[in-house]
Amino acid sequence: STENWINKYDSAGMQVWIEVQKNSVPKVHKIKCRMNIKDVSAATMYDVIHDGEYRKRWDPNVLESFDIARLSDNADVGYYSWLCPKPIKNRDVVT
Repeated sequence: STENWINKYDSAGMQVWIEVQKNSVPKVHKIKCRMNIKDVSAATMYDVIHDGEYRKRWDPNVLESFDIARLSDNADVGYYSWLCPKPIKNRDVVT
């Protein structure tokens, strides 16, 4: 569902939304993305993104990555540290 979300980007099969928070200035910004990739299954994409060791091989911006908790076979909570270009400071991300 995209209720309470504003579409900020929609091009070339990729959409990005930000959550609208009423009556507050968020300290944490929530984003939602949807992307269509031909010839790649959702299961393969999930495995590639969530394999912390493999991600370090294909994503040069990951400084550190680890699982915090596994909620089910395809739902987890994880942490990664992301290298950002200057002048932006590096980011800590919990997913």
